[in-house]
Amino acid sequence: MTVTEPNEPVVDLRGARIHPGYLDVAAQSALLEEVRSVVLAAPLFQPTTPRGQPMSERMTAAGEY
Repeated sequence: MTVTEPNEPVVDLRGARIHPGYLDVAAQSALLEEVRSVVLAAPLFQPTTPRGQPMSERMTAAGEY
């Protein structure tokens, strides 16, 4: 796994910072496999608002609160 300094400036997309070139393909694949293993252990769910409406996102409850 290779982590390098970004070759391009950081892109801010509505608060999400994008670092092009920061992780090589092998590092991206390894990260994806780690996320998939977390989701297997703590499946995604769709929360609801206090009024009972489903929210637009899904999340996992992995980790301590």
